[in-house]
Amino acid sequence: MTQCDGLDHSERAAGWKHGEVAVVGLTGSIGGGKSTAAALLARRGDIVIDA
Repeated sequence: MTQCDGLDHSERAAGWKHGEVAVVGLTGSIGGGKSTAAALLARRGDIVIDA
């Protein structure tokens, strides 16, 4: 259990719509930082799909 933000993620994980993994979409305008945010997510080990 990791509690860096005060939440018990082991209990919250069962509540995600797609199972134990959160599915996140990045949206925004041109120059809004979507690629930067995706790069930061990839750097921390998250799976990033750029379609």
